[in-house]
This record gives sequence, C-alpha cells and structure tokens, in this order.
Amino acid sequence: MRWPSSCVILILLLAGLISAQTPSTPADTTTTTGTSVAMPSGLPPIVNPQTPALFDPRANMAYIEGRDVTWLMPDVSGRKRLKEGPKRVTGGFYMDRTEVTCSDFAQFLSAADTNAAFYDSRMDIVEISHGKYRARSGREKYPVAWADWTAAFAFAKWAGKSLPTEDEWIVAALAGKPLRSDTTQYLWNDSTQCNHLSTAGFPGARAVASNPQNANTAGISDLAGNVAEWTLTEEPSPIAGGKTHTWIVVKGGSFLDSPASMTLFSRGLRDRSERLSSVGFRCILREPAR
Repeated sequence: MRWPSSCVILILLLAGLISAQTPSTPADTTTTTGTSVAMPSGLPPIVNPQTPALFDPRANMAYIEGRDVTWLMPDVSGRKRLKEGPKRVTGGFYMDRTEVTCSDFAQFLSAADTNAAFYDSRMDIVEISHGKYRARSGREKYPVAWADWTAAFAFAKWAGKSLPTEDEWIVAALAGKPLRSDTTQYLWNDSTQCNHLSTAGFPGARAVASNPQNANTAGISDLAGNVAEWTLTEEPSPIAGGKTHTWIVVKGGSFLDSPASMTLFSRGLRDRSERLSSVGFRCILREPAR
C-alpha cells in the first residue's frame, strides 16, 4: 500500500513530537558477572543535582582497570567454600576516593522534598530549615552513617553513579596488585595497619582521608577500618519455614571490627533496612559497555 506524501510527513512529525516529550532513562546496569544486584522498589523521584553539562561525576574519583580474577568466596557463615569460585569479570570503572561524607549527604537531602525520607536524626546532619540540611559543625568531612541501603542506593542514583558490587569493591581494593592464593590478604598486604586501625582507641569513625597511610596505591582512602560500606551484592540465606532472607553484603570492616574483618574477602551481611553508626558507603561510575 502506498501512503500519500502528506500522510508520511504527518506521521514523521508526530513521531518526532512523541520522542521529544519522552526522555530516555538510562537503565541501572552492571558489567560485572557472578553477583546478584539488589534493586530497590518504590524509590521516590530522584532529582539530579545539576545538569550533565555542569556536573562532573568523576571529580574526586580514581580509575580502576577492569580485570578477570578468580577467588574463593565465603559462605553465609563466613567460611571459605572448599572449591574455587568462578572467574569474576569486572569492567573498568571510577571509584570515589573517599566515602560519602555528611556534607555530601546533606546536599542530597536538600535537593528535593522527597529526599527527606532518607534522613535520620542520628546522622551528623541537622535540618536548618524546612527541607534544607547541613552537616553538623566539625563533622562535614566525616563519613555519613545511619544510612540504610536504600538511602545509599538513592544517593548514588542522584549523583549519577552506582554502589559497587562486591567484585568491584575487591578489584578496587587490589588496585592492580596480584591476588594471592590464600584468603587472608589485607588491602595493604600487611595486617599491621589493620591492627592499628582497630586498636587506636578512637571511639568512632574519623574524617575521610585523614590518615594518608590508609590509602591504597590507586589513591582510594579508608577502604578498611573507618566505616564498613554497602554494596550491590545480595546473599540469600535460608530461614525458618523453608523461606529465604536476602542480605546485603558490606565490605571493609569498621572501627568496631577486628583486623580479621578487614581482609579483601571478609564480608558482613546486613539487612537492607539496617541503620548503623558503623556502616556508610561510597560510589562508582562504570565505563559504558562496549
């Protein structure tokens, strides 16, 4: 059937009008295999802080090259599985050099009225007027805590980034170093620093990047021993009644943990609704899939 030229023009104009009124939304994806990626339901609308032309999401981030590595993963009880785990394939990405701070999170809370749902009065953040927040004086550069997993996910989405998977967190911690065959490898190949972190006697987290020795060779600070960090990785666990509960993996150990919790492969399992003084997060920005 042959359409009159006037009809063709009208159809093309309508198609252009529809596409102009329907902005495309990038999907939350990961190039990492071998992990489950947790996705929230019912997030309120997320308002981006600035237009892409004005906002550089890579500011204060370190680039981590993708790599293929194989390692033993712990089971739910923390014991390493007897058989070697599958090969983990991780694409290149940028990672925040520091954990998200109270000042960063206050900016996020102030960006939209709906973001107030992620506020907790125990945070070192105060509401200065309706819907506007700032970090408590002197705590601006401390890692934000008392944020549950959904709050961390929402912040990452607002910033145009993502939480890392457990695989990506480990690859970033390695920073290009070889992976040893044993499963007690510390971030710095030395337990002395981890011992220092857990026995220094400070009562809580410290300001991000305040200890230059607590940075890896990629320039990423506080991957262990300040606050533990939320990831995207899920770990299902059987519970009573034949049901399964899905936990979220946290990495790095915190100021409350022993050095054994600060190895590359140590992991904590937390419910996504938990808000703790010892758990924070940092974000990554993945390279587009090729």
